Amino acid sequence: MPPTGLRRAGTKPEQRAGWVLDVQIAACAWSHGYALATDNRRDFDAIAHLIAALYPTVLPLEVIDAPAF
Repeated sequence: MPPTGLRRAGTKPEQRAGWVLDVQIAACAWSHGYALATDNRRDFDAIAHLIAALYPTVLPLEVIDAPAF
């Protein structure tokens, strides 16, 4: 479930599905030690802060801007 205050466009089921996918993407990047490059910094920064709060003794998820092509 998304943190309070952050809202996505779409219906409730679409919002939940979007968060589930974002959490899965973040978990994959974090568990393999990769930085996450995205145009969606707001949502992934929120996830990175939640991971840091849950696991303060491990390396945090690094969220960076996606390169421009």
